[in-house]
Amino acid sequence: MALKARVLLYAASDLHNNNSLFSGYSNPELMGYTSGSANERWTRAKNAAKAVIDADTYTLYMSDPASVEEAKENIISLFIAKDTEEDIFKRAFRTDSDEGWDGNSVGMFNGPNGWHGWGNNCPLENLVECYEFNNGVAFDWNNPEHAADPYVNRDPRFYASILYEGAYWRPRPEDIILMDPIGIIEVGSWVLPDGTIKWGLDTRKSLFESWNGSYTGYYSRKFIDPSYDAQFEKQDVPWRYIRYAEVLLNYAEACIELGEEAEARAAINQVRKRAGMPDIDDTGDALKIRYRNERCVELSYEEHRFYDVRRWVIGHEAYVPAKGVNVVYELVDGVTVEKPTVTPIIIESWQWDDKAYFFPIYRNEMNKNDLLVQNPGY
Repeated sequence: MALKARVLLYAASDLHNNNSLFSGYSNPELMGYTSGSANERWTRAKNAAKAVIDADTYTLYMSDPASVEEAKENIISLFIAKDTEEDIFKRAFRTDSDEGWDGNSVGMFNGPNGWHGWGNNCPLENLVECYEFNNGVAFDWNNPEHAADPYVNRDPRFYASILYEGAYWRPRPEDIILMDPIGIIEVGSWVLPDGTIKWGLDTRKSLFESWNGSYTGYYSRKFIDPSYDAQFEKQDVPWRYIRYAEVLLNYAEACIELGEEAEARAAINQVRKRAGMPDIDDTGDALKIRYRNERCVELSYEEHRFYDVRRWVIGHEAYVPAKGVNVVYELVDGVTVEKPTVTPIIIESWQWDDKAYFFPIYRNEMNKNDLLVQNPGY
């Protein structure tokens, strides 16, 4: 039922409904609907999600936190727990297996190099900017107060999902622990009184495995159980393909498209309440923008964003230059300051091509069957 709700949501989305991007394409019926009612498709998507909700089989995990700190801890535990009331479809892993996907090695793959991790899937600043402050205010680098303390009082999901300069992670490995006995993320640099630069243990100029360091100034925390020493141990954290929060968000999106905004806000606010975030009261286009940001934050790294960008036809908005941060503890009056200056930087420039809304059909498949029609742009 939950999978059906997702499929119908995708089917109702802009990419497959009277999309003018490929108006010159020879077979538009292969790209989406060329007739029928979009409202009817959104209604089916809404009803499918509502059926899962009304079944009363699943609920949000720890849905009513007493504080933002409790919300953070709840969300951390959601993604390392073996079983929760929110899980609809998941895959389990064992610590003693070497499965092809290696889901039980995610801590090694994504962990910081200063813990001998491989530093894959490092979050972009573009994602970090999506996390609001815990009072619901959007983050803005152009606001001097925000820029001065970019990691203070953010959405609890930020702290549960992202490792950033100054965040506590876990005790360092034995060969590094004397350099950092506490276990604090170091992605910055310190300007010392003699003018030399000291680089953080988790940078690409670290003394330890610098080639595995993050380019962005962030590491992923989501899905990693810090009680395991990822350098030597595999974890048995399951991968969640579908969970109840997605169903609520799918329902909210269909309601927005049908003009049922109060219903949409109620579903979104359930997800936000569990995250320790205030309710939203947006309407119209502002509600749609707020919803899409909420989905980006709540479902980050859960393999939704790639498809959401395409079905919403927002590739040109989403695939902007990739940003990271430069973190520097500057020298002021001969003394290295204790509070760093954090500055956003461009690390890669990308260009969107509309053909990327669809994958190409492989040449060997085209060669097998001359009745196949290649997707537009390939």
